[in-house]
Amino acid sequence: MEQPLYAASPCRLSDIVLILRNDYGLNIQMDLYSNDRETGRAKFGVYTLQDQVRRLYAEEA
Repeated sequence: MEQPLYAASPCRLSDIVLILRNDYGLNIQMDLYSNDRETGRAKFGVYTLQDQVRRLYAEEA
């Protein structure tokens, strides 16, 4: 990948993260934070991919 991928969404990403961790063995770290004053959320998490990744081309998929 050329740069980090950031996702900001009100949907739950944890289900997808579990699939990537359990089925594909990716090392994904989650840092949990609390009391985000700007959004009023009590807690939120930030997922970070710790592994190296590479682009798949159509003929490889």
